[in-house]
Amino acid sequence: VDGVEFHFRVISEADRTVAYSCDKQGRANTTQGPDLTLASRVTYDGKTYSITAVDPAAFGTNGKLKSLVIPWNIKTIGERAFARCGSLQTLELQEGIETIGDFAFAYTKIEEVNIPKSLLTVGLAPFHKSHIQTFTCTSGSHFYILDDALCQGNTMIECPKIARSRATIPNQITHIRSYAFPIPDYEITVDIHEKVTQIDNQAFYLDDEEDYHYYKSISVHWDNNTIHNVNLGDIDYFDKVYCPIGTTELYRSIFENAVFVELDEEYDVKFCGEWVKRSECENITRNVTSGKVSYDRFNNTFKLDHATIDAGENDVFDFRAKRGTIFLHGYVTINTNNAVLSRDNRASVTIDGSEYYARTRTRPKLTINATTDRALFSVYDEMLWSLFEFDITSSDCIIHGISKMSTFCMDDCPGVFKADKKEIFYKLKDISWSGTEVIDPAGATFNAEKETVCYQGTTKPVTGKIEFVMGNVQNNVIIGGRALSGNNSPYLESGSLNWDADTQTLMLYNATINVPNGEGVRIGTGVQLKVYGTNTIKSKGNAL
Repeated sequence: VDGVEFHFRVISEADRTVAYSCDKQGRANTTQGPDLTLASRVTYDGKTYSITAVDPAAFGTNGKLKSLVIPWNIKTIGERAFARCGSLQTLELQEGIETIGDFAFAYTKIEEVNIPKSLLTVGLAPFHKSHIQTFTCTSGSHFYILDDALCQGNTMIECPKIARSRATIPNQITHIRSYAFPIPDYEITVDIHEKVTQIDNQAFYLDDEEDYHYYKSISVHWDNNTIHNVNLGDIDYFDKVYCPIGTTELYRSIFENAVFVELDEEYDVKFCGEWVKRSECENITRNVTSGKVSYDRFNNTFKLDHATIDAGENDVFDFRAKRGTIFLHGYVTINTNNAVLSRDNRASVTIDGSEYYARTRTRPKLTINATTDRALFSVYDEMLWSLFEFDITSSDCIIHGISKMSTFCMDDCPGVFKADKKEIFYKLKDISWSGTEVIDPAGATFNAEKETVCYQGTTKPVTGKIEFVMGNVQNNVIIGGRALSGNNSPYLESGSLNWDADTQTLMLYNATINVPNGEGVRIGTGVQLKVYGTNTIKSKGNAL
């Protein structure tokens, strides 16, 4: 091909297809220079063949190769096809590739790989012990990147690097493939959540030539009800096992030689001033005088079920830096001498009554009585209220924006704010609200008897009661935290959208919606969304 000799194997004489292959003695192909673009056709004995595959080890151990382009015609790359090409730094996978075999590019110096959407399956650790720093996936790919790892469905395929001393399996993952994790340069604790059901052999790779390994300890969370459904592979090599209180005997048969440490694990979220512990997630009783409060660590959500919370001098909620949701069920009362949402919170927060409304067709109600010299809700990024009634009284500011990104949106939340001494809203970038035909079109009523109400960065001096009237607003569609007005949105960059009030249908026509600092498109119960052509929603929060 182009003056260079390669070896091929005939796949189908009838289809005239061949694959790059080793010679009869099993020797791999060599290249004359450092750059190689695989060919699409080859002519032999007067016949032209299409090249559609690279056989196992076809180019393995090629020390000259530095740059490789695999074009559209190549559908399959076999096991170790380019393994141990020690100088290979650059790889381009063009659309068309469908299968990559085990360790296909192992032991190379490749640093970046883009996964094309044509790729359907990959074998074990295709980039094992390479220099991969970044995986990216073309839009529409069958794969995705999660915490730097290449994943497909609920399976972690390969994590090229571990940036810290603790390797935590993401909540979406239930299956960890063999060789998914590399050999690190330092001791690692592996944290595996209870939803993981299969760990293949050597998922946390150990080099058989080395007596010492760096995966020293493991934190496990299965209990007696879930561990029997788990295939744990060969993970008995860990020296120390952190496990829930009372489960040592459950794990002793798996980790025979390990030292066990029982922990009541704390999660990175606070309720009434204390970290939430694993043992109390199903029923948090401290500072709860009636009803029930529970915490779901996988979705980072609290559920307040007909609860009365007396927080005292403590902030009630602090989600730290991870987006969180508070679900309201029934009548919920919070009494506090401090903040409901801590100033330390750096995440978007949603207070949501939709679960209860879907079951009962009645909005839950949130009552807050606060005697405090601090803002009741400190909003760092975005706060959204949805489908509940409220009656909130505070001696200080109620909603306080603490960053340039702070936004507040109420979706179908009738109620009353009372701020005795300060502004109801303060330093918010944007405020929006909406209702439905079920309630008065004025939406919520705001009382500010002392100073001002702050709206969209401006202050309006008021006395007594002030009402914000929605005007001609489409109540069931919110884009970027703002109720849709007519067929226009400030976040619509191109294309068009159309709202049909009679059929409660939102139609997008080749639309690009870009919300740089909030959720994308939010639609109410019963609304249909129809799309025509190619539509794109970009957002910092949930897209749809």
